[in-house]
Amino acid sequence: SIGATVVGTDATLSDLTVSGSSIAGFDANTLNYTVEVAEGATEVPTVTATASKATVASGDGDTVAFSGNVTATTFSANGLGTITVGGDLTAALVFAATADTTGTVSIAADKKIVGSATTAADNEGILTFAAATSNITLTDGAIGAADSDNLLALNVATTSGITSTFGSTVDVTTMTVSGAGTVIITGAAIVPNLDISGNGTVSALSAISGAVDNTSGANGSGTLTMAATKG
Repeated sequence: SIGATVVGTDATLSDLTVSGSSIAGFDANTLNYTVEVAEGATEVPTVTATASKATVASGDGDTVAFSGNVTATTFSANGLGTITVGGDLTAALVFAATADTTGTVSIAADKKIVGSATTAADNEGILTFAAATSNITLTDGAIGAADSDNLLALNVATTSGITSTFGSTVDVTTMTVSGAGTVIITGAAIVPNLDISGNGTVSALSAISGAVDNTSGANGSGTLTMAATKG
């Protein structure tokens, strides 16, 4: 369902690729290109357009849904509603700084963010990942900004026997890990509230600044592992 939404304040392209390779001589003001394919080729090349900026506004209680991959230089999430992405999000995700814009961006199972996820104001934005069915790196960029603007919340659902990895730093006010799978945080984490709400594992390869709590309601639930340090 689509609620009140505004998409795209900059419709120009920042890149255009054919089968993964940028078109030589690309220019945002050029509308037509000719690409040669090998003689006898039977498959149509994959053409991917990268928008300069995609801006999406969602009203309170509304949902804006993208069924497939989304590619942009910057993906700006505004409003109090929920934005769902059914494919990979290849962009720098930024939550807006306008007052009362604590909306949610929800990434589908087995999908990832190729880029970072930050907020233009402290304690704005909720980022949610559905439980993966195979090992995956959920993000290769930073989540939030150290000593600056933390995301309000990061929610990660997990599946038993499956590992979900954050490839860089994580700076959020509250991080909730549910399910019985494993979450690896590669970089340093500034998380005042890290809640393990299921019988899963959080593995930190660097330092965690903040409190860690078992919020499952059952004693002895949840595991926290820390990488070895050199004395």
